[in-house]
Amino acid sequence: MIKAIIFDKDGTLIDLGNTWDEPTIHAMDVMMELTDLSLVEKIKFKQKMGVEVTYIVPNSVVAAGSISEQAALLSEVVPLPITEIALKLEQLYLDYIVRSDVELNVIAHAESTLKALKENYVIGLVTNDNRSITEASLAKAGLNIYFDYIACADDFKPKPDPIALHDLSEKYGIQLDEMIYVGDSSVDMIYGKYTQAAIGFALEDEHLVHLSEADYIIRSFEQLPAIIQSINKGKKE
Repeated sequence: MIKAIIFDKDGTLIDLGNTWDEPTIHAMDVMMELTDLSLVEKIKFKQKMGVEVTYIVPNSVVAAGSISEQAALLSEVVPLPITEIALKLEQLYLDYIVRSDVELNVIAHAESTLKALKENYVIGLVTNDNRSITEASLAKAGLNIYFDYIACADDFKPKPDPIALHDLSEKYGIQLDEMIYVGDSSVDMIYGKYTQAAIGFALEDEHLVHLSEADYIIRSFEQLPAIIQSINKGKKE
């Protein structure tokens, strides 16, 4: 039986595009100003990071990678230590989140689903974001009250390393095959394979390309309880 449901954050619970396009584009512009690249080279490198002129590319390093992974790639052109680049990125993202005029768009039906599932399951979140940004985001979105367990990329190795799943298992006495993972990226689907099922969330048709390894795909959070029930019926206690 499933006892824990673990979620990704951005692109799964919080709308990635409407929330993160603006601050990510701004952060990359700031970092490019620290380089000696020409304008054309800056544009090409931002594209390598997954940043286009007005949006960020799903499943790119800026969309699915940790801040440390973003910093490692930026270190190819920014003449600073990776740790310093990571700190600058974290502060840029955090400054955006705490601004009073910023609203975080929660995916439709995500909050009501979390509220309903919390009655019977341990609810976890494992994200490749850092803890400061994660806590600020969840609090601002009003979702922080639903999580029993939160793991971030600066607590453990980032996904798809399963160390956070093992930590949750130890804390709650729940086996990995008694968990499911819900996410929107190919990294999330690799990660979900450590659990009973990798549940892919695709809000748009173009997101399906990143979910080829999913055991199940949902297009709305309203579908999730039925999938959990189906998994439970097919698995002996």
